[in-house]
Amino acid sequence: MGDFNSLKNEAAQAFQEKKLRTALGHATEAKKLQEDDNEINRIINSCQFDLNKASEFTRAGNEALENGDVSTAYQNAVELQKLIAQDDMVEDEKELVFHATEKQKARVLMEANSYQAVGDLYRALGVLDGYLAENADDKDIGALADQVRDAIPKQEAKRRKNTIVYSVVIPAVLIIAVFVALGIFRANQERKAQEARLQMIMDYLDGAFVAVPAGEFEMGGEMDIQNELPIHTVTVPSFAIQRTEMIQEVWEAVMEGNNPAFAKGKDRPVEQVSWTDVQEFLLRLNEIDPNQNYRLPTEAEWEYACRAGTQTPYYLGSYVTDLEDIAWFGENPDDVRAYPPGLLTPNQFGLYDMLGNVREWCIDYYHDNYEGAPGDGSAWEDPATDLRVARGGSVYTDSLNTRSASRGGFAPDTKSADLGFRVVRDVTPDEKQTMGQ
Repeated sequence: MGDFNSLKNEAAQAFQEKKLRTALGHATEAKKLQEDDNEINRIINSCQFDLNKASEFTRAGNEALENGDVSTAYQNAVELQKLIAQDDMVEDEKELVFHATEKQKARVLMEANSYQAVGDLYRALGVLDGYLAENADDKDIGALADQVRDAIPKQEAKRRKNTIVYSVVIPAVLIIAVFVALGIFRANQERKAQEARLQMIMDYLDGAFVAVPAGEFEMGGEMDIQNELPIHTVTVPSFAIQRTEMIQEVWEAVMEGNNPAFAKGKDRPVEQVSWTDVQEFLLRLNEIDPNQNYRLPTEAEWEYACRAGTQTPYYLGSYVTDLEDIAWFGENPDDVRAYPPGLLTPNQFGLYDMLGNVREWCIDYYHDNYEGAPGDGSAWEDPATDLRVARGGSVYTDSLNTRSASRGGFAPDTKSADLGFRVVRDVTPDEKQTMGQ
């Protein structure tokens, strides 16, 4: 009973400190020792109820961030902090609080500065004090609020002394000058940011691709699975394909801020992107770097690049132990999220994560089998359904569905935490010369 009382006291203390997960853990252990204690049951029920509310605030806040609604995201972050202590939050809750607060802070600073620029210090102070009401320990905003508060009496004294000329003509001139200066400054800042964004994209693209020589291979599966048959010969022209899956940093730069991924990280694959989303990405990418013909691979190109001259189930062999060396799939990851690409062994073309990690969209319509499939490596554009092909398996699929021949069809608006893509483009003259083609 002494253990029960200790757990009960720890649960009550943690609950009082808004450490809901800690409190729930202690209370659950205490309930194992004494099931009918009303206080323990109240703590468990309250924690579960508040954690459900926290989950909803986190979901709504992240959705608002994705949609650019900073105000709604911030309100959800504030409500989340009222429920759970910072050191008891899980990672996605902490990320919401951090990103929403930072964006709100930037918004508050911009709004306050705009009021200061036109001399409306009271409004500027109101904006700053409104933010401090929820973030009293923010030293930057607090210091700025003190400066504005100190400036108000001085401004009032000046106004009382100024003549009509000074109160009308000079402020008007100053306002115009401030707006002109701000306009020039902002234009320069935007131009520099745009130049940096485009340079980052071009630097990434410069080393991201592997030239794949033209060739012939047997396409299809060796395990008598209907949608992988019949095995048929395909001749594939040369093309260049990304060494890894498309990463979030480049997606954000091309799409100018939108990152839909579940497993956030600039060097992780972008996922939760539909086939339709990828077409918008490719349209923008081709506008940034024209004449390269960036696109999704055809299904034949994808399998040819994946196999890299092999006909075994996995491009390093026929056994599951071979797959473990090259792929994050449902039977080996410690953390069931997409991993940063390039950590495992590449195939013979030097391509990473062609199997596992995230499924990869192809351009083709999906068909139930290969009857009538093109033999020249082109996309199968004759629709049997509106589904589009995705290949390669993922962190969620078993070894059977993470083979070079494995394939599936998804609606073009499907979004999933294990569904991403990699890009192909035309080979350059230098690449053709290097390959001897």
